[in-house]
Amino acid sequence: MSKTLPFRPRPLLDPDLPFRLPGGLTAEALGITTESSFPSDHGVLFFALATGIWLVSRRAGLLAFTWALVMIALPRLYLGLHYASDLLAGAAIGVVVSLAGARLLPRLAPVKWAAAWASRQPALFYPMFFVAMMELATMLVDVRALVVVLRQA
Repeated sequence: MSKTLPFRPRPLLDPDLPFRLPGGLTAEALGITTESSFPSDHGVLFFALATGIWLVSRRAGLLAFTWALVMIALPRLYLGLHYASDLLAGAAIGVVVSLAGARLLPRLAPVKWAAAWASRQPALFYPMFFVAMMELATMLVDVRALVVVLRQA
């Protein structure tokens, strides 16, 4: 979404706001000058994960939401990586997509096919599933890098 919506610079890049990166880091060194602030992709990912955990266990889900808020959202706000609206929109998108996915995905043929494949060939399915989940957990950084390389070719 951040690639398709209008570009919004990060708060720490606004000279009128008093943000300073710790330890002499620069926005250029972090590689965030060309990345849009809205919506927060970290907000989407971690609140979607927290919602999935909450659907399985309310207590563990509450801990996951608390973690996402305290360890993910608030530091990004404090450091000027996102405005509060970026984080709120990202969290809302993550929660809605996770809830919709929990209702819709079990009915889809590819999910049924994957479940059957996991039963028939677990030694092949689970390593591939791990790689797919690792890409999600790292916010598709490898896929994004591949897209950049392919665009340059």
